[in-house]
Amino acid sequence: MRRRLLLVIAFALVAVVFAAFGLDIWAGSRVASEFARLEAKYGALDGRTLVAPRVPADQNRVRFIRAAAALVVRGPLLKGYGVLHTSLANYEKSSQLAVPADVREFIDVNDEAMRVADGARRLHLSSWEADYDAGVNVPPWLSVRDLSNVLAFAARLDIKAGRAEEAPQRIAAGLAVGASMSEEPSLIAQLVRISIATQQCEAVERLISEAAPSKAALEEIAMLLVENRKTDPMRVGLLAELKHTNAMLARIDRGDRPPSLDSSDLPVGPFSKGRLGRLGRPLIRLTRVQYLRDMENLIEAQAGPRPRPAFQGASRWRLTDPLGLSASGVRGLERAIDSGDDFNSVLDVTQTGVALRRYQLDRGSYPDDLAALVPAYLARLPAKPPAYARTGAGFTLKGEAVRTSGPESAALAWTVSR
Repeated sequence: MRRRLLLVIAFALVAVVFAAFGLDIWAGSRVASEFARLEAKYGALDGRTLVAPRVPADQNRVRFIRAAAALVVRGPLLKGYGVLHTSLANYEKSSQLAVPADVREFIDVNDEAMRVADGARRLHLSSWEADYDAGVNVPPWLSVRDLSNVLAFAARLDIKAGRAEEAPQRIAAGLAVGASMSEEPSLIAQLVRISIATQQCEAVERLISEAAPSKAALEEIAMLLVENRKTDPMRVGLLAELKHTNAMLARIDRGDRPPSLDSSDLPVGPFSKGRLGRLGRPLIRLTRVQYLRDMENLIEAQAGPRPRPAFQGASRWRLTDPLGLSASGVRGLERAIDSGDDFNSVLDVTQTGVALRRYQLDRGSYPDDLAALVPAYLARLPAKPPAYARTGAGFTLKGEAVRTSGPESAALAWTVSR
């Protein structure tokens, strides 16, 4: 009896091993098939492609931006960006002549950084030359964001002081900072790009509403706004996230260590070599297949019509997503798409507003209809043009916000009286 029991157990163990081996092979073939299909659709999806295209060094505006960001002194910003923003906003609304001390200090200590950043306006190619898969030469995004803060604050002070030529130069430098990230294959980079471009578009709205910039200044801003639309930030960011996570899962599959992580950070848990090995690998492979499919659905939804249908990935555990990575990670990325939609809406309104002022400077009045701006001032109207109306000697523009949480960007609603 005992011998029979041992034989049954032995046969059961052999069956489990063969089943696991078969599941491993089947899951591996599923991964290979899915990966090949998506590479045919999106191009190379391995981690080696997480590097922006190189550009000639003497034409790369990033060398100015990196140098300027390295010079930024956070100083008063350490008490919080919101505090400085409130000080500046209150000053703009008042009739006082003295600039708030904290705002003045922030601008003064970063004068050299702004002078260096100005060089980025004259170049029109960009590459941060970072390897986002290996974690090599990754830009200091916090300092880059601070540089945008300095430039936007300085522009608003110039507008308040009536310096109509200096303000556009600050804004143009800020837009060049945003445009420098257009090709960066990193979701974080694209979210920073959205934040910077939105901030500079808000400064453009203030410039046109409250100052009288020259035709040359407006033409430069219009050109830089076009550069900021060179790529869709969320498509670039989602493809980068797909490549990064796929490369990570492929390394875990092989039992390799990601190049940008030390041994304590390796997220393989019990599935590393020397633990469950091949027994755990089918779970990684099944998760990888589901992740690839869910990301494809999300990328296609991001590029599709609006209003965008909700992502259909399950929020609970799925047999095809045994580790739960796809359900949690991809649903989180869905919320980022709304930020990209708001970015596009802000750019639509800002480009239209700049085109209207250029039209008015050339022809003496604003047009009755936005179609008059094409093709001399806009290559084409936005797919969903902002609401436009002439009001006296000026105009109003209103774009549509997508996100329902948080304050609406000031760049979405323009009221220009002249």
